[in-house]
Amino acid sequence: MHGVYPRQWKIFNWTPLYKKGSKYNRENYRPISLLNNLAKILDKIVFKTLYNYCDKNKYLNKYNYGFKQKTSCQHNLAMLLHNTYKILDKGNEALIIFFDVVKAFDKVDHLILLKKLYMLGINNTEHNWFKNYLSNRFSSVVINNYKSKKYPILSSVTQGSVFATLLWSIYTYDITEDIYTLPSIFADDTALITEIDQDIEYSFGWMQNDIDTLQNWANDNKLSFNTDKSVYMIISKKHKNEQNYPKIFLYGIELKRVRTQKQLGIYIDELLTWTDHINYIQSKVFKILRMLKHIRKIITYEISEKIYKSIIKRIIDYGSMFYCNTTVANINKIEKLYYHSPLIVTKAYKNTNRLKLLQELNWDTFIERSKYLSIIMFAKIKFTKIPKIIYDEFPFTTTLRHSDRFKNNLPHLISKRNYFYNSYFVKMFRQWNVLSVDIKNTENYEDFKEKLNLSQQKNYNNYEYETYTDTVYLSFRMKNSLLQSDKFKMGMSDTTYA
Repeated sequence: MHGVYPRQWKIFNWTPLYKKGSKYNRENYRPISLLNNLAKILDKIVFKTLYNYCDKNKYLNKYNYGFKQKTSCQHNLAMLLHNTYKILDKGNEALIIFFDVVKAFDKVDHLILLKKLYMLGINNTEHNWFKNYLSNRFSSVVINNYKSKKYPILSSVTQGSVFATLLWSIYTYDITEDIYTLPSIFADDTALITEIDQDIEYSFGWMQNDIDTLQNWANDNKLSFNTDKSVYMIISKKHKNEQNYPKIFLYGIELKRVRTQKQLGIYIDELLTWTDHINYIQSKVFKILRMLKHIRKIITYEISEKIYKSIIKRIIDYGSMFYCNTTVANINKIEKLYYHSPLIVTKAYKNTNRLKLLQELNWDTFIERSKYLSIIMFAKIKFTKIPKIIYDEFPFTTTLRHSDRFKNNLPHLISKRNYFYNSYFVKMFRQWNVLSVDIKNTENYEDFKEKLNLSQQKNYNNYEYETYTDTVYLSFRMKNSLLQSDKFKMGMSDTTYA
């Protein structure tokens, strides 16, 4: 290794990728680099070596769940919500600040990054290689077959490269130094959480000190926070006069208080009812179902099922282990989606019995699916001990008892109020203990998942749902018909099936 990165690979194109907001505002686009394939291979090799080095020496911020192996957004959300519920369980309120970094990846200063790499022990030839990698880079913008002239890249880590995420993690590994409130970070999504006790002024002052500390850190690292998009939320089960709360400032500008905030794809509201998020899911899924309904006549059942499982099901699944503890009315909204989906996929008559239809297709209900996803994520943390920050936070070490039936049981987490009692981790420690002894006694995650899947395996049928005849046969199996459906609508029958 000679500390040199090929010059030809440092010239590349990038294209703007739309994020959200107005399409006429250039701030709402993310630059994605189109890199040389050979460059990607080399980057991946160096990335793996550098990541293993940083992971082994614990140089990656433990509060940052982003860009780490076997960690996800849902781990970050799980801890953010657990800490929030824990504060509410004490009878206090939770204050959360959500920060938005202005063009995070594009503002990484190369000299500061090289200095931090050196401080982590990356020196000599390796340091020279990174210095050469970051220097004399040029890019052109490509839009609709139009290409700009080449411009030098004076800052940023190249988005589209595997290096971008890791170099950003290294650049921000010291972001939580001298922070006394609780950080929650995923990539460049940063949040601080603290509890508001009886001394409101003191609680807000403590948070303001940490905001000032983060502001100074950003200035030192040539980064900045967006005062328009950085907001705060007070999560509470109390009803207080809002005028009692002090103001919070960032760069001398008062931050806006919000009732709902979208964090890592989940809408969190100040009462933790999950109504806003479920309405968002409902709106998004119904758009897809309407599209599917229009094209169902020209596509096969297999394609319809794939669309459901690859798109609709994933939208509902994401974060379901958190929002499943919502109200009955909200659960019914999600179950309604679980009814309309098989109805459209199978071309069944309206008002066909939902549970019978799901049973025939061997599809889970929402409650069944959320329980499965919850225990799978919990087991993965328990067996792999990743993320370590979560594993160390909870008593995953099994309680030893004389009876074989209870030897792998876990201790229950103490809670005073129902919303903490039904929160993810508190609930999972209880649900783990009601699993069968055979499943709990497994030695690794793969065996656990296999046994759990076998225990929940359903009978598979070979029914078809392509032709009108298939629909008629389905109505017979469901004990439903158009006549019976019409009689139900007209109030002439108490049920939609015979």
